[in-house]
Amino acid sequence: MSLIISGSSLANSLRQFIVSPAGILFISSNITNAANLFFNMLFARLLGPELFSDLALLLTLKLSAFALVSAVQLGCSKVVAAQNEETRDSSSAIAGMSKLSLSIALPFCALIIIFSEAVAAFFSLENVTALIIVTLGIPALVPLSLYRGEGLGRLKMSRIVMSFQFEWITRLFGAVALWYAGVGLIGIALALTASVYIAAIFASGEKDRAALLNRQTGALDDFKLLLTASLPLATIQIAQVMVLDGDFFIAKALLTDHEAGYVAALGLVQRIFFFAFSSFAMLIVPMASKSFAGEGDHDKKGDLFKMVFALAALAVLPLGLVTAFGELFVYLLFGSSFIPIGALSGFAAATAICFSVVHLIVSYLVAIDKQFAAIVLIKLSIILLAILSYVATLYPSVTAIIVTKFIFMCAIALLALSVVRWEAA
Repeated sequence: MSLIISGSSLANSLRQFIVSPAGILFISSNITNAANLFFNMLFARLLGPELFSDLALLLTLKLSAFALVSAVQLGCSKVVAAQNEETRDSSSAIAGMSKLSLSIALPFCALIIIFSEAVAAFFSLENVTALIIVTLGIPALVPLSLYRGEGLGRLKMSRIVMSFQFEWITRLFGAVALWYAGVGLIGIALALTASVYIAAIFASGEKDRAALLNRQTGALDDFKLLLTASLPLATIQIAQVMVLDGDFFIAKALLTDHEAGYVAALGLVQRIFFFAFSSFAMLIVPMASKSFAGEGDHDKKGDLFKMVFALAALAVLPLGLVTAFGELFVYLLFGSSFIPIGALSGFAAATAICFSVVHLIVSYLVAIDKQFAAIVLIKLSIILLAILSYVATLYPSVTAIIVTKFIFMCAIALLALSVVRWEAA
């Protein structure tokens, strides 16, 4: 009987999670992640190694630019969640920041286009036109981040879901259609750029679009609020890049090119797992900010612990599968030449899960105005890179780097959980 009750309780909890904002965002973001993974696997086979390396560079440039402005999304969600929607409208401030970002992004894009041949040569990119087309998507990144941030802050999940889904649909099906139409890499670049603008349109509301066309901009205080909220979150994003990508640059400098390729592949495994659970951090910021500002009727620490538990519960099965069938996993992703790192794929996945927990907790602390957490995370990221560099110098191997990083991130995750648990006591 107890087993039946516990099973029924588990099923009920699962149903509640699926229909909650956290569950909706988790499912939507992971459909997007799966589509992005399929996009890479498909075009790796269609393009071949040389052309795919050019596409990978274009994707990396786009993702790097988006990573820089994603702090604006979280900052906006924090500010909007703390405001009363009935008494304060954020549309004019968001429109003002969107216009301000265009005044910076457009000249920046013009410079890249003017010096596109030099930029392409620096990155060993043969197709200059594709670079220019991808560059034209940059002006839409900040408005897209602001609109998604506002949607998260108001918990308007339909806008967020539509934005995510139509972004990957435009990118995947547009790229495939243009590729088979004979347009080549330029067609794929067109799909990449179009997807950003389509996502921004679906993320915005009627008030946002009306405010964007209005000449009047938001108040200076609103600008300051958004910028102040974004800066600590930008620090988290920098730490994220250091943790997820730092080991590759160390391997590139200290190991052979062959070994560095292995580390790069394991880095992709880390990103797959990290971004699978990044939606929890996206949602905890507005939820905690609303409670901290006295707008919410729920316990913010309770929300955090529930999300940590949900993250851990959802991670158990995929982590177990990757650990048990590591060689098959890397073969399906990268091909037979990467089978030797199959045994390390479980360590890479576990490292990403631990960092997901840390990222969630630090985002929560910043959301309740404990900005020290972002600074501590940056310092710990620097220490991690220093340790990895030292280990790679003494024991230059892929195993040494990956296992050391795993041990360090496990310790940091336990530390972060202990800090929050101590504060809750």
